[in-house]
Amino acid sequence: MKKYLSADSNIVRFQDRFRLIREDTEPADTEPVQFVFGHPGQPAESLPRRTSVERAVGDHLRAGGHWYLGHGWFPLQQPPV
Repeated sequence: MKKYLSADSNIVRFQDRFRLIREDTEPADTEPVQFVFGHPGQPAESLPRRTSVERAVGDHLRAGGHWYLGHGWFPLQQPPV
């Protein structure tokens, strides 16, 4: 998402803190389409472009790109003692 969103976007800040352990090798294009648009089978050509996230997901697919699932963890900050 860094390619499409600004550095101060919450998604990019989350991505920076996420510790990737493994990335799947098979495309999972329906996952972000389901999450962002609510319909996993929607063709890329018909995806709306109202928000920066919608544009990122749809434009990437329309350009021939794919989305992949990643597995990992997100470190939580320890509360002050």
